Amino acid sequence: MSKREFYQLGPTININTHTNEPQHVYEFEIYDVEQKEIQKERTSHVAIVSSETVKIYKIPTMELIRDLNRQCKAVKYSNDLKLLVGIDAESGNIIKWDPLKMYDCVEEESIMKRENGADNWNMDIIHDLIVIVSGSSFLVVNTIKKKNIGYFKDMHSDDIRNISFVQEEQALMIYTSGVDGLLQSYSIDPLLNGERVDPDDLLEITISVDDGISSFGNLGKFVYIVTDSQKLTLWEKESAMQYGTTLVPGQFNADYIINAQIIHHNDEIQLIIAVGSTDGNVFIADVKVLQGETRFKGITQLIKPSPANVETIWCAQDMSIILTGDHDSLAALWENCRCFPKRQLQSDQSPPPPSHIPHQQPHLHPPHPPHNHVPY
Repeated sequence: MSKREFYQLGPTININTHTNEPQHVYEFEIYDVEQKEIQKERTSHVAIVSSETVKIYKIPTMELIRDLNRQCKAVKYSNDLKLLVGIDAESGNIIKWDPLKMYDCVEEESIMKRENGADNWNMDIIHDLIVIVSGSSFLVVNTIKKKNIGYFKDMHSDDIRNISFVQEEQALMIYTSGVDGLLQSYSIDPLLNGERVDPDDLLEITISVDDGISSFGNLGKFVYIVTDSQKLTLWEKESAMQYGTTLVPGQFNADYIINAQIIHHNDEIQLIIAVGSTDGNVFIADVKVLQGETRFKGITQLIKPSPANVETIWCAQDMSIILTGDHDSLAALWENCRCFPKRQLQSDQSPPPPSHIPHQQPHLHPPHPPHNHVPY
């Protein structure tokens, strides 16, 4: 199999600025900002969420725009609200920032109480709705009207790790996964229509695996699941049956799964997986099911990655650039050597003054996924 090689673009960025201890880089949230004062030009940014803080950088220069100085468990950008929304790691408060200003939060509010000392805060946002997780329960709130839509108590037997809104053909769904090895989905349209419904009656899908679920994603008629034991599987929603075979990093001469990501490009949906090894190698590949067997196809290699274990990866929809974050507070931008000429980037800088207007950058925000298309 031929390998697409990526090389690091510019210097590595150290996310850690406040402590001497290495900070885990948890996730990247990519979003575009429309600069109305300069003829609606758009600038792509990344919010890098670590165990210490949240920092905003411009893509692809990786110029530091703002250190939010908040520990957040998750950060999402709302296209409807035009706000960056995070959940505080300690209090569970919902925090909103204006991405064009970033110097003060627009609003901070306590929406959900901590459940029995749980510290697994998480959240997602769609339109004017926010869903918040604490322990094994979650709460859906209309953030504009400040109205509780529904409280789902003890829907899992252990902590919920991941939660996501999914707009399907017939209904708006919420998907959850947890330490108990369950992936579940709920239709919340009856609640949005003002009906009084028992949350248990809204349960649509239950898929059970033999280990805790570290991540999942929606693939039309299918979902993918990554478990704590470093296994990736595909499941058909309607039958709740596994589709294809189980992938493990050893099939790729790797030691662990970094994460998986769904790519929407050229009207197609594709699942990619990133795997790493303890000697620093990082590979990314397409996931395909061929004759009932799940396989890796189209390998991408990162040349000379960080010596520390890479813990999260984000890929642009056209696979032209990749962002990595590792165990030692380091983040880096990579480019396909066939797509761009070599460029020298600036290192981590102090934030610009409020009057600074960023230059136009490539539009990297993922397009809306096509409907009724299944990639397998």
